Amino acid sequence: MGIILITVAGLILRLICIDKAEGLWNDEYVSWVIASQPFTKGFMEGILSQCHMPFYYLYLKCFMKFFGQSDLLLRLTSVFAGVLSIIAMYFTGLVKDKKTALIASGFTAISGFLIYYSQEVRIYSVLFLFSTLSLMYTLKTVKNPSKTNIAGLVLSDFLILFTHTIGFVYVFFNLLYVSIALFKQFKKGIIALWSSMAILGLILSPFVIKILSTQSFSQWWGSFSVSKIGFLFTDYFSPYLTNLVNAPDKFFYQVSLGFILFCLIPAIIALIWLVKSMINEIQNRYLFGICICVILTLTIAALCGKLVFITKYSMEIYPILIFMIAYGAGSFNNKILKYSLIIIYSILMVGYNFISPVAAPRIKRAQGHKIVADLIEHAKLNKGDYIILQYYPKSRFEKYVNFSDYNVISIDKGNFPEYLSAN
Repeated sequence: MGIILITVAGLILRLICIDKAEGLWNDEYVSWVIASQPFTKGFMEGILSQCHMPFYYLYLKCFMKFFGQSDLLLRLTSVFAGVLSIIAMYFTGLVKDKKTALIASGFTAISGFLIYYSQEVRIYSVLFLFSTLSLMYTLKTVKNPSKTNIAGLVLSDFLILFTHTIGFVYVFFNLLYVSIALFKQFKKGIIALWSSMAILGLILSPFVIKILSTQSFSQWWGSFSVSKIGFLFTDYFSPYLTNLVNAPDKFFYQVSLGFILFCLIPAIIALIWLVKSMINEIQNRYLFGICICVILTLTIAALCGKLVFITKYSMEIYPILIFMIAYGAGSFNNKILKYSLIIIYSILMVGYNFISPVAAPRIKRAQGHKIVADLIEHAKLNKGDYIILQYYPKSRFEKYVNFSDYNVISIDKGNFPEYLSAN
């Protein structure tokens, strides 16, 4: 009964303000465009033009085939994955005990970060689901390395690789942990596995060196600062979302009552639970080691200019952290302290969604393409009038605007050099 109530609550929180007036923003629009292309013409080309792996586009395409292509439907595909994640986190916690299962699923249901991405037409809600399954089968495999559990681990890790381009970072450290835990039982097989991976690494080393030595121009819009590691934790364990796109360079950039109440307090409570979980259980220390290794790898990549350190890029470790704080939250012997902390944390997480205009369900997508469509519609243009579009080509707005009656000039990232040279 508990998991049913938690799941329903999580669904309700994910449906608040689900229909965004601003429409799809750039990355969401690209997801829709690729998924809407026929398999035989445009679909594979669209996938190859992007930096992400194919699974999400296939997932989105299946929903569109049967249910349509409205913005609301597209967002509901992520709600679906988000609700399944609540249930998956319950069964992950159940590997430990029912108390951890209920707390972990509850924290998943009320996570502002997950609510935000459960309303986004992007890979991250699906990625969290696969990462939760990976954690569940990691725990099961270490506890009981049966063929079923190993197969579940391999499949879930494969789905991560097939969804997220940098998912291999998590998968590598996850398999390393499992290998260490099971080394005595499967010594020969594990040595063979890592020997094969070492050979593959040597073969790919020239490619890796080239990537590391080549200056990336796609990450010009964000720089790394230590504050982003702090924002990663507050994004995960407070309703105060900061590092969705590009966070400030200073952690205490805006000290206010709201920041202290809704950002610092829940994050500090979660940190206490995290430490408590590692004190009480040695396995949690190893799991936390996976998180640290992933964060360090992303930090190095960010310092090398290969990616922008944004919280969502570490989504694979989020289920581990939720599992750990859930275990820590339920491990206090003092019942008054235990339930007081859980209640305070939950009230702050949920309450913010209802009182704040910038809570996860209400955060505006500044690049929402329907904004432009609404401006054109209200401009009362005549047939044959000229429209000048800057930054994005007109194809980025054709879901909302029929341009057939107008003359459209696009000055965008693709043709800007032509206009520059003409002058």
